[in-house]
Amino acid sequence: MMISSFLTAGRAILGGVALLAASTPPAVLVPSPDAGTVPVTILYTSGSKGYFLPFRVHESRVFRDLTLRPGDRYGGYAALAAYIRKTRKETEEKGGIFLLVDGGNSLVGSSEANFFSGKVSVDFMNRMGYHSITISNLDWALGAETVEKLEKQAEFAFLNANMFLQGKDEHPPYLQPYRLVDAGGLKIGIIGYAQHDLQTWLDPAKVEGLEARLPVPLVKKYVSELRAGGADLVVAVDHTAAGRHRETARQIPGIDVLIDGASEWASVYTLNFNLKEMEQVGSVYVFPEVDSTFAVGRADLVYDRRTRRIASVKGERYFMDLAAVEEDPEIEKFVTKYAEIYFEVVGKQLQEVIGYAAGDFTKDWDENWDTSLGRLVCEATRTFAGTDVGLENLGAIRRFLKKGPVRVKDIQDILPFKNRLVTFAVDGRDVEWMKIWSLRHGTDRHVPWIYLAGAEVERDSDLNPLRVTISGREIDPDREYTFVTNEYLQNAGYHDDGVCRNFRVLDATTTEAVIRYIRGNSPLSPSGREVGSHYEHSVE
Repeated sequence: MMISSFLTAGRAILGGVALLAASTPPAVLVPSPDAGTVPVTILYTSGSKGYFLPFRVHESRVFRDLTLRPGDRYGGYAALAAYIRKTRKETEEKGGIFLLVDGGNSLVGSSEANFFSGKVSVDFMNRMGYHSITISNLDWALGAETVEKLEKQAEFAFLNANMFLQGKDEHPPYLQPYRLVDAGGLKIGIIGYAQHDLQTWLDPAKVEGLEARLPVPLVKKYVSELRAGGADLVVAVDHTAAGRHRETARQIPGIDVLIDGASEWASVYTLNFNLKEMEQVGSVYVFPEVDSTFAVGRADLVYDRRTRRIASVKGERYFMDLAAVEEDPEIEKFVTKYAEIYFEVVGKQLQEVIGYAAGDFTKDWDENWDTSLGRLVCEATRTFAGTDVGLENLGAIRRFLKKGPVRVKDIQDILPFKNRLVTFAVDGRDVEWMKIWSLRHGTDRHVPWIYLAGAEVERDSDLNPLRVTISGREIDPDREYTFVTNEYLQNAGYHDDGVCRNFRVLDATTTEAVIRYIRGNSPLSPSGREVGSHYEHSVE
């Protein structure tokens, strides 16, 4: 895709912050009313983070059935649009029903989508005729007010069945628990829900006045409502993460199809994806998460009207490798207009070279569960804040750093969140009792949840902390130790109030600290022997 001159169309959109006009999706062809069966095709996206531009893969991610090679061009809205339109046309030409849903974390998360505060994502989804999006943690990072504004611009449903106004049994007016679609004489209910423990995923200030509740009782209630409202087929779009979707499927047999929007989140942050296949949990057909920076998920069903059951089912993924797939020319122009604004305003700043990496910095871990990129980020924040220890959470780091010149954009892509730094102090006698050490391995025991610099944690065979040293020395019980972390970890309650004290929010973000560190310490050399990767796949 060629990015040409930047001016006229770009300023028009930026000045008014208006969305480009959306095109109307093709009409659904109605199957014969007496047809015994009807084909239903569901395309689903998830975790696209608003990457509207294609990108060159600079990370060595190994799939079980696909290898992404550094240098390959993947993704982007033009490639996604081509597959959506092609699939919709093929489905409707054979008299089938087409459904298009998103599992969440798709409004923002990339530097380009962040720049537009999610507007480019909503604009695209309007054009593609999405039926719904499940609003989840990354989407809430925009703040509730911005989510509400985006919903007003959306021509599809913002779903979240377990998000309520604080202390009330009512949803925010811009969220629906479900949507009932009447297509081709078949009524399809779509219900979306997300994490109940948002405080561990998000700065609580972003959802002030709201509260997330346990989803299962609510999903049961709303599935019953959908059935009472005549739903022939119920599709759940689940963003509860950490494998919880299977428990939901087991407990709510009234769901026909469950699309996982986030269960394998840990693998997205580390080297590898584990590509799950479609499975059946009880009577529920469960379709695996896709990372829609790379791929689109697809569910092909045959619904039997006489038995009111699914007669057959098939799942697959479509990978958007630009060497092998087409791009939609209309959406390519649409993307170009947004790109012109983006690069006109921040292009020179983003392309500035701030240093050089002498090797690849990755999130693969060594035998001590340290990672080269985690160490780099934590050392940068520790140096910036002048503390003894630097702490960073797994999810804050989203990309790898490739060997070669390092640009501002590289760091913004690696650290897309605008979390400010937070310092605090701990008395030496309390250091080994800090809750943060037990979170080193997180909920997924295969993945280090917390990155460190300045401290080392010795663990037993069950990964429980045994001994902590700081700067290679035993803890002095009479000394005060200082730490730097980020707003997310502070607000999520990972620091013990009785142990951690003197919290101070700095007027600088993690991203700014890392950029400053690279400027002053280039060339950078990764250290240590990285041996681990998620699900024990080999490292390419």
